[in-house]
Amino acid sequence: MRLDRLITLNLMQPLRRIRITHHASRITPLPILMYHSISDDPEPGVPPYYKTNTSPAVFRQHMQFLADQGYHTISLDELVEKLRTADHASFSNSQLSTPNHQLVAITFDDGFRDFYTEAFPVLQ
Repeated sequence: MRLDRLITLNLMQPLRRIRITHHASRITPLPILMYHSISDDPEPGVPPYYKTNTSPAVFRQHMQFLADQGYHTISLDELVEKLRTADHASFSNSQLSTPNHQLVAITFDDGFRDFYTEAFPVLQ
């Protein structure tokens, strides 16, 4: 077994199951989605685990799902500012959501043209 999978399955997964009971009702996870490339390039010769492209059709499905579920995007700068200015003793779900929306951050790794040609029109 590869070392990265061994660590993920045997160390990180069990840690995710640990619940902090102090103020647990106030903790809201914020999904941060990272995309590397939005293209139909099949990445020949790359094992599936290492493929980094997301097809434009799948990206549209992801964004439609988020919209259908009432998600609202937040930039990483906005998230950092919320965390920086939060009173951590009373930090609550409301600070990671808007009145009718759960927040999500969407990030794009690198600076590929396909973010502009494929992702930007969908995000608009």
